[in-house]
Amino acid sequence: MGRTKYSEKERTQMIFTFLKATQQIIDQEGIDKISIRKVAKLAGFNSATIYLYFQDLDELITIASLGYLEEYCQKLEENTPNLCSSYEIYLYTWRLFCQFAFKNPRIYYQLFYTSHSRPLNESVAKYYQLFPNSVSHCSSTICRMLLSGSLEKRNFQVLYPLVKEGVIDEDSLQLINDLTLCYFGKILESVCENPRLDRDEQTQKVLDAVCFLLKK
Repeated sequence: MGRTKYSEKERTQMIFTFLKATQQIIDQEGIDKISIRKVAKLAGFNSATIYLYFQDLDELITIASLGYLEEYCQKLEENTPNLCSSYEIYLYTWRLFCQFAFKNPRIYYQLFYTSHSRPLNESVAKYYQLFPNSVSHCSSTICRMLLSGSLEKRNFQVLYPLVKEGVIDEDSLQLINDLTLCYFGKILESVCENPRLDRDEQTQKVLDAVCFLLKK
């Protein structure tokens, strides 16, 4: 017997079903409890079918996790047009990012601070191919940031305009970017380990560090 042939619409629907099942396990059990077998069982398919659409478990988890950034992206796009300068946009981007990251710290840590089996930008591109409406309404600046993949490249997209505004020197750009991400990663890791930490306090810590680095 040959392999069952599915239409393009059916294949796409199966991918959505796998992603929804993965997110359901994340919500109910946590990201550490996901397995191919669990996802397949919940979705109503055998495990081998998942590998027709995803390279491995890491790619499945990564693409499913990107769905948790949707509300952040929506809020970012709604409010940035009201800001007057790249400096204000940069601070607002970090404030908003922290607020959402600290709500789902393990998801954000998995996305941006763990190694992946394929480059993150490739998984991001695949996600937006599946969900093109998520990025179609975004401005060119926000779109470039969302498609950048790694947090280093994403932050660079909103940090670089501060060079043009004279807020920071271009020679300091990479160092500021690296130190910001290192500090944020440390705070994010702390929230992962202790979810009872006050989210507003942790957000303010990151913003204080961001402002400190820009002033230096």
